[in-house]
Amino acid sequence: IQSVARMRRERNAFLKVVLAVISVQRVYRSFQARREALVKRIALAEERNLRVFHYFATLIQSRFRGYMSRKLHYDFHAQRKYIASVTQTSEQVRQQANQALQEQLVLLGDKQDDDDRKAYLKELDKKHHLLSTATISGVYRPPLTVKGYTTVFGTAIEDDLAAASKAQRLAESSRKFKKDLPGTERHASSLPSRHVAGDHHLSPSPPRGT
Repeated sequence: IQSVARMRRERNAFLKVVLAVISVQRVYRSFQARREALVKRIALAEERNLRVFHYFATLIQSRFRGYMSRKLHYDFHAQRKYIASVTQTSEQVRQQANQALQEQLVLLGDKQDDDDRKAYLKELDKKHHLLSTATISGVYRPPLTVKGYTTVFGTAIEDDLAAASKAQRLAESSRKFKKDLPGTERHASSLPSRHVAGDHHLSPSPPRGT
């Protein structure tokens, strides 16, 4: 019984010491952790404050450099006038370029119209058989119509066909006449001036008795 009691007493004392040591260790570890966390928070705050300071210092320096640059090296009003003059010149150049473009487009359009007109007149060559007669209507003038179809040029196809056939007939009739013989010009040059062609009023010959 005495041994059991002593063992129980010693065991309780040992457990008290163990619990005390564990409590001391727990408190010390918590204190150490709080101190390390405080050091880290202080370091983070200092780093953040340093970053904020650097940011505002850089901002102040940039503003100050801009102010000094505008004050000593650049004139804001002169730059504004220069930009306005450049804008005005650019607008004038743009208007001139647009005007030149429109003129070129008009010239190209006129040239295209002339080419189309020439091609159209070339196609009308030798198409006199399509003309209308006094009794029969042509292809481009249906019956019971006066003018007939018109072209994109605003002219009547019948009129264009008539003009083309007339020009063709004139060209063919001019080709039918023969050219002057090769010796006629030389013979005409050897005649006196009063026998030259074109002098229709011949002077009378002098009387024989004189």
